Amino acid sequence: QLHEWQQLGIMYLSSILKKRGHLVELAIGSKFEKIASTYEGFMPDVVGFSIMTGDHQWAADMARVIKSKYMVTTLFGGPHVTYFPEYVYTDCVDAVVRGEGEKACLEFMDAIDEGRSFTHVRNLWFKEGNEIIKNEMSSFEDINTIEFPDRDIYRKYNGKIDSSAMYILTSRGCPYKCSFCFEEQQRELYQGLGKYVRIRTRENIINEILYVNSKNIKYDYIMFIDDIFGLNKEWLCSFLSKYKYEVGRPFSCLVRADVVSRFDDYAKLLAEAGCISVAFGIESGSEDLRNRILRKRLKNEEIIDAANKLRSEGIKFKTYNIFGFPGETVEDSIATVELNIKIKTDYPLSNLFIPFPKTRLSEYAMEQGFLDSNFNINDIRNDTFIHTVLKSQNKKFFEKINKMFQTAVCYPFLWSLIKRYCLSNIDNRFLERVTDLWFGFFYFLLYWRSSKRNIIKLTFYGVKNLKKFLGINQQNA
Repeated sequence: QLHEWQQLGIMYLSSILKKRGHLVELAIGSKFEKIASTYEGFMPDVVGFSIMTGDHQWAADMARVIKSKYMVTTLFGGPHVTYFPEYVYTDCVDAVVRGEGEKACLEFMDAIDEGRSFTHVRNLWFKEGNEIIKNEMSSFEDINTIEFPDRDIYRKYNGKIDSSAMYILTSRGCPYKCSFCFEEQQRELYQGLGKYVRIRTRENIINEILYVNSKNIKYDYIMFIDDIFGLNKEWLCSFLSKYKYEVGRPFSCLVRADVVSRFDDYAKLLAEAGCISVAFGIESGSEDLRNRILRKRLKNEEIIDAANKLRSEGIKFKTYNIFGFPGETVEDSIATVELNIKIKTDYPLSNLFIPFPKTRLSEYAMEQGFLDSNFNINDIRNDTFIHTVLKSQNKKFFEKINKMFQTAVCYPFLWSLIKRYCLSNIDNRFLERVTDLWFGFFYFLLYWRSSKRNIIKLTFYGVKNLKKFLGINQQNA
């Protein structure tokens, strides 16, 4: 694992493998030297990587080093290989698992133990001699039968990574079709293989939380990390009433503004059950851009209404915003800032649009000339957080307003001055670096306030990741 935070997917895989008798160990590090002692103390038969796009080059470099030193099989899973299974053609990759990987990973490991071929393992693409075997996708499993995540796998990293939140997934799948998201591609991948959006029973979720509590795993609050928490109102009412009396711990979740607005008592139900904060996507303050280009299907009036309802119940909210969409104008960006100011966002977050290949919006960007026709995943750099890769006459403006967005929303009296700076043609390297540093500091400060995390541990983590955060190091590793 590259990043120093808990990943629920790895916990799910570890749990099902351990139950079947396989030995599992976790190593976290950007370079082999950082994981060498863990690796050599365990000497695995298989090294697995769960990766997102952007981490794929790091993972390949790490796998090459490992394979040059040891006889080992490499298995890759996660979002990147789900959408780019051709990653299996990479020299250091032996196999990739697409989509949900619990069953496939277990069958892969069982086959290795028993010396059998992988031809029966659905969701798997693998090398056999000079051939690439592309197995079919499997149908969805009953979400309530999946083993609870193995949270013990992170115990040895206590104090080194943040563990203030316990991550819980109550559902899988999203019914919406936003053009900038991969969700539609995954839905097509599983076409005809079962119901795409699946919600766990309230008993199954509560049992997982109580099981964690019985193991004396320390955490400050629960974070429900569903794409959208509580889409089904009947389920939400039933779950929260049980959660309130049997768990009673503070929690946070991801929502959609129109869901909060449409369900009159949604915010009230959350507050009564112990919700301390929510997050939702605005993306753009321009309703036309948001719905015509991004296909978000979300009105400004719904965002405003949701904010009012959340605030009336004492629930703080975080918003996700993006600058530099293909076709976005200066006026659209200004509208994004001003909408956040209007709803008094507690924790405004933003980033620049990252054109992940194969999404509808990236295809649109290519068609409209905002990206070169030969643009590919390897063109997505570490610094895309603060430097856009799209071709636009407003490129500098998007980069500046993204960096100053949080300051403008949190201190509206500065907005006029910030807007003037962003619209200016000032090209000063020193001023740009000062802006970068201010952006990094303020982002860190706001993240600390919104996450309620230990300031000492968070500072330690922030310093370690400062170069990558600011885009100073543009190499993957």
